[in-house]
Amino acid sequence: MPRPDTNDQTTPLSGPTRRTVVRSAAWSIPVIAAAIAAPREGASTPAFICPDISDSSLWTVASLVSGALGNGSNRWNTTLTPGVHLFQSEADNHVQGWGATYATSRTATTFEAVAGATYTFVFTVRAGYGNNQMSRSRPQRVSVLVGGQTLWTGNTRASVPEFPGGAQLPIANNVATVTAQTYSVDFTALTSGPTVFQYQFVVPGAAISANPAGANDDIWISIPTTACTV
Repeated sequence: MPRPDTNDQTTPLSGPTRRTVVRSAAWSIPVIAAAIAAPREGASTPAFICPDISDSSLWTVASLVSGALGNGSNRWNTTLTPGVHLFQSEADNHVQGWGATYATSRTATTFEAVAGATYTFVFTVRAGYGNNQMSRSRPQRVSVLVGGQTLWTGNTRASVPEFPGGAQLPIANNVATVTAQTYSVDFTALTSGPTVFQYQFVVPGAAISANPAGANDDIWISIPTTACTV
């Protein structure tokens, strides 16, 4: 019987041996696991942060939207009540007459809204008659708008043709002596992103027959505090 050729140089198949497959699998398992885990970690949702808009330096100062304002000023005041930022809307409509164009101004800030979250804004308001005389002044209205939606309005006079509806604000001759009323509005965000919160003020023509110089009522409104529900 011929003796097997011990010098047989037949090259083994180049495919992996069983031991190679097992070793490769052992090394590849962690790689696959890491690849699966990475997207899960990257997709984690950051913690929700309820916005704080109580710093008046981050708000626009009085911005005129339409019409013209004259005597008086609209401004943030941080000294009247310790720890409270008040916006004082005291400027009168520069155009005289009952049928004059309304003057509209606003102060506003921006916060980052999260879709589905509900934001509750709490604020206080008080008002005073222009020139400290009810019979010689005209009304004023304030509205709260969030994300372009009007959520609340308040008037210095009830049942006046210029401003139908809205809350009757607490008012007296001298606004500084009035006890402020607390109000709140809720806003549920439909989309995420920068959202504008604003106070908007509207005053009609100031002059009346008894007072050619004219004046509008004054409104003091606090910067809002914010609570959130997600």
